[in-house]
Amino acid sequence: MSSSHKNFQEQIQPIRKEIDAIDTQILSLLARRRDEVAKVVSLKKTYQMPVFHPAREAELIANVRDLAARFSMEPDFIEKLYRIILQDSRTGQTRQVKK
Repeated sequence: MSSSHKNFQEQIQPIRKEIDAIDTQILSLLARRRDEVAKVVSLKKTYQMPVFHPAREAELIANVRDLAARFSMEPDFIEKLYRIILQDSRTGQTRQVKK
């Protein structure tokens, strides 16, 4: 292994470890989000409210797009990501409501 390759490996390893730690935090936050959504489902079930709330979703998407811009991230990407999260959430909520 050349010295430049070794230097590269030594420099990149702590950065990759930090990225891995951030990924763990992201997944932990998604799990926390899921747990909070379960509380919402319980309330929706108790009050016989529909799973899908279009106005709430529109508000959430607008909010994350704004946050994305403030964090110098691409709003379209963040919207796509959140639409996936929301779709998965609705699917899970629907299953829970039917129990």
